[in-house]
Amino acid sequence: MEPTPLSQSGPDDADLFSVHGRTAVVTGGSRGIGAMIARGLARDGAQVVIASRKADQCRAAAEAINASGVRGHCTATPADLSSPEGCQRLAAWLAEHHHSVDILVNNAGTTWGAPLEAFPTAGWTKVLGTNLIAPFDLTVGILPLLRRAGRADRPARVINIGSVDGINAPCGRTTPTASARQGCTC
Repeated sequence: MEPTPLSQSGPDDADLFSVHGRTAVVTGGSRGIGAMIARGLARDGAQVVIASRKADQCRAAAEAINASGVRGHCTATPADLSSPEGCQRLAAWLAEHHHSVDILVNNAGTTWGAPLEAFPTAGWTKVLGTNLIAPFDLTVGILPLLRRAGRADRPARVINIGSVDGINAPCGRTTPTASARQGCTC
């Protein structure tokens, strides 16, 4: 059996990774890796919505992205995703302002720096709500928008970003004995 020539195997290479004209949502998009992802998507022509708890930072990040000469556009919307209600509000805002969503980047995350014996239940609840429950709630909340964007040859995408702290215990936050057991050398 002859292999299919590369030129006949699928979509045009120029379109394969194109995000021009697509709508992308980046949670935690006002700084760090979220802002870098949002800038890259907007640079390549996407209509990007960034969501972040701090409204002023969120607006400033969107303005900076738009001022950097991108082909797309970035819009800011404040959203606190540490609770199901915050996810529902963002999903409702997206449904009100966008017909569809092609890409959802669940990047928002939080941590709570305290020794285990002093770690409050409220802190644990916030970490779990933001890092684990929010990506699920937001994805489910905008499923109609994702389904509207998806096609057989170009499905909508959900990208979940996780922290390296989910794999390795951060140095300095555990007891010296526990750090030594985990191979921490800081």
